[in-house]
Order: sequence, then structure tokens, then C-alpha cells
Amino acid sequence: MEQNMEKKFSLFKNNRWLLFATIVVSVIAQLSLVLLALSLKSLMDAGTAMDLQALYRQIYVCLVILIAMTVFSYSASQLKNLYIYRTMRKFKEDIFEEVIHQDYVTFQKVNSGSYLSMLTSGFQKIDEEYLSSFFEIIKSGVLLVFALFSMFLSNYKLAMMIIVVCILPIAISGLFAKKMEQAQTLETINDESYIAKVKDILLGFLVIKSFHVEDQIKKDYMKYNEKQVKTKYSSRKITELIIAISKMSSFSVIFVALAGGLFMVIKGNATVGDIIAVTQLVNFVVMPINELGVLMTKYKSGQTAYKNVLASIEPKQTIKLTDKTDFVKDIRFKDVQFAYPSDEKNPVNVLKNFNFVIEKNKKYAVVGLSGSGKSTILRLLLRFFDMQKGQGTLDIDGMNIADISQESIYEMMSIIQQDVYVFDQSLRDNITLNQEFSEEAIEEAVRLSGMKEFVSRKPLGIDMACGENGKLLSGGEKQRLSIARSLIRKTPILLMDEATSALDQTTSFEVEQAILKIPQLTAIVITHKLNGELLSQYDEIVVMNNGRIVEQGPFEQLLKQEGDFSKLYQVVQLED
Repeated sequence: MEQNMEKKFSLFKNNRWLLFATIVVSVIAQLSLVLLALSLKSLMDAGTAMDLQALYRQIYVCLVILIAMTVFSYSASQLKNLYIYRTMRKFKEDIFEEVIHQDYVTFQKVNSGSYLSMLTSGFQKIDEEYLSSFFEIIKSGVLLVFALFSMFLSNYKLAMMIIVVCILPIAISGLFAKKMEQAQTLETINDESYIAKVKDILLGFLVIKSFHVEDQIKKDYMKYNEKQVKTKYSSRKITELIIAISKMSSFSVIFVALAGGLFMVIKGNATVGDIIAVTQLVNFVVMPINELGVLMTKYKSGQTAYKNVLASIEPKQTIKLTDKTDFVKDIRFKDVQFAYPSDEKNPVNVLKNFNFVIEKNKKYAVVGLSGSGKSTILRLLLRFFDMQKGQGTLDIDGMNIADISQESIYEMMSIIQQDVYVFDQSLRDNITLNQEFSEEAIEEAVRLSGMKEFVSRKPLGIDMACGENGKLLSGGEKQRLSIARSLIRKTPILLMDEATSALDQTTSFEVEQAILKIPQLTAIVITHKLNGELLSQYDEIVVMNNGRIVEQGPFEQLLKQEGDFSKLYQVVQLED
């Protein structure tokens, strides 16, 4: 599974020609650095030999190589940046598409803090540590190989001594690679937990202040903060150890090169030009050694972030579902037994042998005590959850809902919920959700939702700002926004879950009555506001208790039966 995900979201399968060009140009840039060092040897040898013609020629060669080195180094950097830009843009878009198209149950399996960490710091690590380090490792590795090879050409004995010294940091980095990967994995997990906790605290700020629990929340925060900081500290200890070893090795290389080189000059086995070349080439050995240990650590960190991002995505099923374009006749719940997936250890059926027929263009009011299963009906209709086989059937026009694509279901149904999320955009954008609608359609939705007077009072009208999660709107205004958001889509089926609970009685009455008057609309409305004038306009009232329908029929009929609905209605009237 993991290999399939890495193959599907590989960072190196697209832009292959650009990747090839980046590597080739980078190799040429590193080769030009080594050629410059070798040309300096020839320049020094020509100078010490007092050969003026050879000196002019070597000066020209050095200038040409210097210009070429500058051009290729700049080109390599630009090609690398272009490759990372294109790759990360595509990768982020693909991952976001996977997240946003997950079904509700799959999405709920992952903590929101994990998603936030993945879509922010996770992507940043992949960009800056995985991809960038990949190219830097190639660049440093190529420079190291070219420099050592050139040393062999200049003086193979000296080159052999330097290679022995170079093996040490590379071997040590390899020994710490597994430990570093484990530390980075733990760091990512604690980062996700920390982000989730901070998000939870900030969203609950009003509750914290209202109940004066700042000190208790601070203690809770400190636990998560300690874990996050401690894992970062552990990762840094390993990184610093690798850096210290790399530095020691670098100084050892310089010492071996200079001491060995001078010894050979004294013995007459090397020229001053050889020493100049070797000294310059030593820099090209020391720099990669210093960088490779750190780069490998960063690369492992970025690779861990990459794997964690893929682990957060559950592969979508490839089952071909049917697209249903319209609602023709009815929706049927038959012998439905349903328990929520979160209760797998101790499953309790929320719906029990539930049977319900919803006919096209009829209006249904669903009433009952809390926990009777009312909202579960809507969640099953929207396929937020799927029923297990053998636990009854839910059909739309005779077609099992499990065989219908979720896209088709959302084209047929829209829901107005009690809890409303408002994006940090304008009121218009929150109603249309950035889709195209005519001004007439927007105005009609505003009118039907009872927002017309509110919008008219605002200087910017419907283009007013809503603020983060609608902080510039009241609870009632948010709810009317949710109503407008659903009505503008004119789906044939409308679901309402306590959709007018935050509205005053007058506005609530007007909105609900406007919905009841829409002719080509099937409405299933969960409500606790038992207004007789409104309830009498519904085709049927469905009374639920303990996961079952205990009564069903028109308002007047249920009152005459003097059953559960009649008692509930009388209690509400007394309270009012």
C-alpha cells in the first residue's frame, strides 16, 4: 500500500526532462570548479617556469572557465528552483485534492491537527529539506568525486590519504541515519499533537474565559509543549553530533593535504603548482564533507515528512459508482439498523428496524427527543456514513444509495445545519461558495433566508466581510447565511437539521414558511419548534423515539390520536 502511494505521488515522475537537465547542468557546474583548480596549477607552473606565453594562455583559460562556471552555477540554481516549484505545486494540489474528496468517515479518522501539520510544515519540509537536499547532495557528491579524481591525477599518494580521512564522516552519518529517521518521525507526531492542542485551545477561547480555567488550560498546554520541544531537542542533538564529526573530518583533510603536500615538495616528489592545485581541491573535498552529513540529515527529515503526508491519505476505492441526475419518485429506508463506526467495541444501534418512505415534493417534519436518531437519518441520506451489509437498505428511486456516487447525491440534496462554518470571505462568497450564480438567484436566496433587511443595512451590502469563522456575524445571521447557501442551489431535496434554532420566532416562522411554499421541493426538516400553524402545513409529521418511528401523519390526525406527539406538543405549548 505504501509503495503504491509513493508511486502515485512520486516527486520525480513528472518533469523528468527538467530533472535531467538540472542534474546535468549541476554536474557541469561542479566540473568547472575542479577544472578551475587544475588550471590554477598550470598557471602557477607557467609562472614559476618564467614562461610568459604559457602564462598568458593559462590566464585566458582561467577566465573562460570562470565565466563558464558562473553561467552553469546560476543556470543549475534556476533549473533546480523551477523543478521544485513545478513539483511542489503539483504535489500540493494532488494531496489537497485527495483530502478534499475523501468521504466524511475517512476524513474523520485523522485528527485535524495532523491535516494542519501536513498541509503546512509537512509541505515546507518536503520542499526545503527533501527536494532541496536531494539536489544539494548530488551537487556535493559530484564535487567530492571530481575533486578526489583530480587529486589522483595530480598526486595519487596524497589522494589516497585524503580518501581514508573522508570515509569516517560518511560512515558515521550512515550509522546515525536510522536513529535520525526515528527521531524525525516522533517529532512529526508531536508537532501534529501540539498543533491540534493549540487549535483546540484557540477555538475554545470563549469557554476558557467564561469558566476562568486559564491556569488549568496552561498546564494542559505545557504537557504538549514539553513533548514537542523535547523531541526537537533530541533531533538537534543528533544533528549537531553529525556536524561536529564532519568539522573534525574537514580539518583532518586540510591537515593531511598540507602536511603531506609539503613533505612531498621537500622530497622533490611534487611541484608548487601541485600544492596549489591540491590545496584548492582540498576545499572542494572539505566543503562537501561538511555539507553531506547535514544534508543527509535534512534529506531523511524531509523524506519522513513525505512518508507521513502519504500515510495521512487513505487511498480512494476504485469502485465505479452510478451518476444519478434527478430525483423521480421516492426515498425508502427499509429495516435499517445503524450504529456509528466510532462505537465498534460496544455498538449501539441508533436506528432500529427503521422504515420510512419519503415521497417526492412532500414536506416532512421530524420531531422527537434528543438521541432518538433524527440527525442520523440526514447523515445516512448524505452518505456521511454507509450502512453495513445485511443491516437494511436505503434506496433512492429503487437504486441502492451505496451504488450512487456522492457527487450525484450532493447534486440532489443540500443541507442546512445548526452548526454553521463561515469562511473568512465576503457574505456573497460564503453564500455562493465561489460558484457562479446570477444576481437574481443570489437576491432570491437572501430574501428567502430572511437576510434582505440585514444586507440592506450594510454599506458594502452582500460584499461585506464575514471575518474568521464568521466572527463579524451573530449566531442568527450565520444561520440565515447557511439557509441562503442551501436555497441558492435549488436542489430537489432539502434537509434541515434544527436550521432555525438561533433565529427569533418571527424570522424562524417566515423562513420555514417560505421553504414550505416552494412547490418542486422535497423537504425533511428536523425541528424542536412545535408551532401549530407551521406544522399543519407539512404533509406529514414523523415522531421518533429510541431509533424508531412511533407515529406518523398530518398534524391534526396526530393531535387526535393523543399519543407521543400530542403529549410532546402540549408540553412545548405550556413552556411557551
